[in-house]
Amino acid sequence: MPNWLKKQLRKAFAEKNRHQLIVLNQCWFYYHTTNEEPHPGACHYD
Repeated sequence: MPNWLKKQLRKAFAEKNRHQLIVLNQCWFYYHTTNEEPHPGACHYD
């Protein structure tokens, strides 16, 4: 998870900003699905 996203999530949690948390959650899922990298120890056959 990128540092900028971690900082914004911490701030949104601290401020109890539900709308911002929803937006950041959607952002994380988009980022995660478009930038998937193999997990350490995962078996990938080419």
